[in-house]
Amino acid sequence: MTDFIWAKQQLETKNSNVVFVLEVETTKDVSARFNLTANGMYKFYVDGALRMFGPARTAEGYCRMDKKTIKLKKGSHRIVAIASAYNVPTFNIMKGTPYFYCNFTLEGKTYTANDFDCYDFVVRAKNVQRYSFQRGFVEVFVQDADINAYFENPDMFGAKLEKVCVDAPKIIARGVPYPHFYTVKANKPLESGVVVIDDTIPCWEDRSIYQVGHMFDGYYKNELVECITDVASKFTYQKQTEKTQLNALEYSVYNLKRNVSGFIGLNLNVLEDADVYLIFDELLNDNGAVDFRRLGCGSVVKWSLKKGEYNLQTIEPYTLKYAQVVVLSGSVNVKEVNVIPVENSDAFRITFKVKDKTVENILKAARHTVAQNSSDLLMDCPSRERSGWINDIYYSRHSATTFTGNFNALRNTLENYALAKQLPQLPEGMVPMCYPSDHVNGEYIPNCAIWYVIITCEYILNSGDNKLKKLAKPQIKALLKFFEKFENSDGLLEDLESWIFIEWSQANAPDFVCGVNYPSNMMYYKMLLAVDKVWHTEKLVKKCERIKKNIIKQSYNGEFFEDNRIRKNGKLISVDHMSEACQYHAFFSGIATKETFPELYDKLYNVFVPSRDKKAVYPNIDKANVITGLVMRETMLIENGEVEKALKETVDVYGIMAKKTMTLWENVHSLASCNHGIGAYAGCIVIAALTGFTGYYQDKPQFNDKFVGMDCEFFIPWKDGGVEIVVKDGVRTIKEI
Repeated sequence: MTDFIWAKQQLETKNSNVVFVLEVETTKDVSARFNLTANGMYKFYVDGALRMFGPARTAEGYCRMDKKTIKLKKGSHRIVAIASAYNVPTFNIMKGTPYFYCNFTLEGKTYTANDFDCYDFVVRAKNVQRYSFQRGFVEVFVQDADINAYFENPDMFGAKLEKVCVDAPKIIARGVPYPHFYTVKANKPLESGVVVIDDTIPCWEDRSIYQVGHMFDGYYKNELVECITDVASKFTYQKQTEKTQLNALEYSVYNLKRNVSGFIGLNLNVLEDADVYLIFDELLNDNGAVDFRRLGCGSVVKWSLKKGEYNLQTIEPYTLKYAQVVVLSGSVNVKEVNVIPVENSDAFRITFKVKDKTVENILKAARHTVAQNSSDLLMDCPSRERSGWINDIYYSRHSATTFTGNFNALRNTLENYALAKQLPQLPEGMVPMCYPSDHVNGEYIPNCAIWYVIITCEYILNSGDNKLKKLAKPQIKALLKFFEKFENSDGLLEDLESWIFIEWSQANAPDFVCGVNYPSNMMYYKMLLAVDKVWHTEKLVKKCERIKKNIIKQSYNGEFFEDNRIRKNGKLISVDHMSEACQYHAFFSGIATKETFPELYDKLYNVFVPSRDKKAVYPNIDKANVITGLVMRETMLIENGEVEKALKETVDVYGIMAKKTMTLWENVHSLASCNHGIGAYAGCIVIAALTGFTGYYQDKPQFNDKFVGMDCEFFIPWKDGGVEIVVKDGVRTIKEI
């Protein structure tokens, strides 16, 4: 295929947005099969209606082809694609030569991207700030009319651009279902009032703005058409009567009822030429306003609009529950705030009914979290990053497979890794900490590479996917060689380099992870065992026995496992560092079990509950966080039959999250993502506690004998069937379909 094209003038333009327009005629009602892809993102419209968004992301040098059949009535049709290529390194879309591809046949005639006219998407400003240091650019629009007017009269975009063909990537399957577009709406404001500009408030000084040219690529601040977060930083609000008509320096807040990830839309009647700012987030701050800074992102969109009717929509998907519409100048009538979700529709195949509504809400929140974090691959969050962080995926894959009934999103994620070229900025053999993504500063997380091997090996054993087994083998072999360089005379990893990540707690402090870090070595032990189960290497078994023996000898002090030792005068010495997360790593990895360390298990069970008052109880041992200590803890409880306790603790931690956002969070607090893939694992804990179901293994449902006994009904999908589970009056019935 040679019809991969882009605008010649914008091959290297930062924040390049190109619109492709084609008018076709049909002599009868027909169905057309559209094949589309891009290096970046595209939105595809037929007669003004959004019909496709993509592509599903994959490794450098490859593309996933989207295919969809669309019905067309007899007559003329306007086919439009908006394609975006940021041309800067990001964590969610790799920088590369931009391209757009389209192919379809109507009544015997085949059309390709070369048949489209190509224009600069001038309504979106290019020289704007980054949205976050992980993602691309914020969205600033200047429009004289609704976008459909531009589609119908493309000369409004200006002169046609010259198209140029670029090298075609290797095509692979999309691998995941296509989103089912629907609309989540808010018509009535939660509150309204006046905006007061307070110039004494400091501007948001984020690295994505001030470290361009040093840490990140983008536009320097003096190049921006406007730093919209500087403007929004000065907004303060005084609540007044709720209203939908907003004049200059007035605002309204809209509540979408739950966290949604997708394209944000505004339906407006602009009464006088207006500058409109849309500020969005997952939560309201203590003053009842929307704070774009909470997540560390520039969660602001700006439209400068001439008088008229508008159905506005963002180019990229974002995550929000609340939207604050601010009119800086002019006058508008806000008819509706809406979001078109970008989700994995398979996540809604699971059904459930639970007597306890708080428990049921956690399951609903887990389902929404899965749907929004697996639209094309498994992501950490659909907001700040939209990136495939591999350490999170060990747990998010469980919830994704349980709720969707397939391996699709997981396989996409692992296939992307297995296809990945060696990044020149990383040491030979090391894989990126998230992918597909750019890591131009050379930073990597060795622990992520360990997680990657474990996940891949467990997937191969479960799925029997010999194609991926063959594809991933060279990479895993290279990782084993990489880690050998850090093994000391005891066979333990020492002085690992770059970003050593255990979890978001004291366990990740620099003085805890230096030297010989035992949580890292516990995971290394588990990784080597996983490799042996797939490739049966006797050498690894003996190596694991030695590692386990030395971890226990050095790390266990008779009461707890210590996090690390450091070397002084040639000897490893204890520094008395202990974290709660380290204890869970010991049990998760198999270094410790309830039988081999009964006193420690009992202490964890009875004392180290999530509600522990750290100031009063073991103040020297920091509490675990969601990523990954708490999920390890609840797994430990489930595996040891402590289902009542696992359910209670899960409700205590996740119940408030479900109530506030109907999604599950990155941390036990709300200072970061409130929609995080790993959080959905709480749904698996709830299911296991209620029904004993622990997942599918080699196409067979797995059950424990212990379950709470609460009345509930589940259908858990698997491929073309699934399993029905009913618990009534403490009796469980199971029916495979």
